[in-house]
Order: sequence, then structure tokens, then C-alpha cells
Amino acid sequence: MLFLSRQELASRWSCSRDSIIRYERIGRLKRFVLGAHLVRYSLAEIERIENECATLKPEGKSANV
Repeated sequence: MLFLSRQELASRWSCSRDSIIRYERIGRLKRFVLGAHLVRYSLAEIERIENECATLKPEGKSANV
């Protein structure tokens, strides 16, 4: 299984680390805690969310993840 860090995911989604943390808190994104300060996100879960957003966006518009 492949994982991304908070910073990698924020770069991928063009948002801030705070937005990623907010997505965790509201239950939109599941995190894996691998150590005291090591948080990662499953690439499979990230791609699932991206695919859901892609199917919901109107033609010609970018979806906010």
C-alpha cells in the first residue's frame, strides 16, 4: 500500500496543510498514524475521493476536494 504525507497531499490537492487537517476532523479523509508525529494517507483512498469529486464536478469546472 502506498501512502502520502500531509504536505504531499496538500501539494497534490493544491491546498494548505490546515485544509487537510480539517478534512480529517470532519471525517472526509482517513489518516493513518504510524508514530508519535507521523501521519500518512492511503493513496487508494485519495484516488477514491478524487474520482468521486471528478464525477460530481460540472463540465469545465475544477472540483474542490
